[in-house]
Amino acid sequence: MNVVAFLTHSVFQKVSVRVWTCALDMSFTSISSFFLIMAGFIELDILNDTSLLTSGISSLYIPCAISLEIISIFNHIPFISEILYIGVTVIAAAIWLIVLSLKHRKMSRRQRLGLYVVIVGALMFASCIVLDKHLCRLIGNPSGNLFTPAFYGCDVAFVGLIIYV
Repeated sequence: MNVVAFLTHSVFQKVSVRVWTCALDMSFTSISSFFLIMAGFIELDILNDTSLLTSGISSLYIPCAISLEIISIFNHIPFISEILYIGVTVIAAAIWLIVLSLKHRKMSRRQRLGLYVVIVGALMFASCIVLDKHLCRLIGNPSGNLFTPAFYGCDVAFVGLIIYV
């Protein structure tokens, strides 16, 4: 989903470096989901994309998310990472379900294509999570996993959002 995620999961194996990249990975995931929330509010005409309020909220969220994540990881505060990483993403998905359900009849062809691509990405992500335990059991190794393809599903969904916009 972001460059730091790739570095965290694929390049850095040293624990001292992984802690930092893991904190940044979760922060950046939260930030990208936050911007999806803001885009949903703009699409629903709740916020104006040129307003000072919108840019102010966006500017404040970035350092707050990174700071909270780093503080929670280094001080071992439970559930902050999950709230930032998973909670914000779930809220973004819920808001975009509302956007798409309210606007699905007024969509252009390009927007419908974008929606279908988002759905394919979401299905890729969900199926990898469900099938992961079966792959580990099949090969007899907990190291074999489908999380990289799951994250490709997220990338596909983001491409769908780009097509939609």
